[in-house]
Amino acid sequence: MRTELDIIAEKNYARETGKAEGHAEGLAEGKAKGLAEGKAEMLKKIKTAVAMFKKGSSVEEISKETGLKKEDIMDLL
Repeated sequence: MRTELDIIAEKNYARETGKAEGHAEGLAEGKAKGLAEGKAEMLKKIKTAVAMFKKGSSVEEISKETGLKKEDIMDLL
């Protein structure tokens, strides 16, 4: 026979389990979104670097404009 204390304990357990599952799901979604945004930002910087190089900009100018390291720009080009 379930007592009132058992019912309260079950509700608390269910609530805490739900919170933990929701938290884990939220973290996973946030991480995926952050990674996607980071990739999009990097792709934008790379496209800008290539366009600038084609227009004759120096590696130093490209680095200042995009925030990319000079070594990384040299690897791209």
